[in-house]
Amino acid sequence: LPPNVINDISIAESPNLEKLEVWLGSDAYGFESKIEDFENIINGGKFPKLMYLGLKNSIIQDEIAIKIAQSPILDQLHTLDLSMGTLSDTGAQVLFDNPKIKQLKHLNLNYHYMSNSMMEKLRSLGISISMDKQEKYDEDDRYVEVSE
Repeated sequence: LPPNVINDISIAESPNLEKLEVWLGSDAYGFESKIEDFENIINGGKFPKLMYLGLKNSIIQDEIAIKIAQSPILDQLHTLDLSMGTLSDTGAQVLFDNPKIKQLKHLNLNYHYMSNSMMEKLRSLGISISMDKQEKYDEDDRYVEVSE
């Protein structure tokens, strides 16, 4: 998605929105947003009834995970969906370190670049978590699940 679409979402007046799912994509196919473009969505104040947040299929999945882990939005979510992107141990560790992640009913991290040891750590959280489709990690060679 181009930045103007993310901006349109972030300025939308939808106080009763309960589910937001956005497939972000790859810079090879038009994704040009920066993590700062998601501030209004992630900070938790824009959509006070949001219970499901899916920021999926992103090449900046680690940055998104880090920003969410630092945000009060975790207090209101029952499902966090960061699937289909380039999530690595970097973003997963920050999520793991935030005790609020244990309040989730479900964490979807399907299609990822996490290590086996990180997956084991996340399983120890005691919440429902999906981590299918583990891809081989290579810092310079990571792709979103859906790009063509």
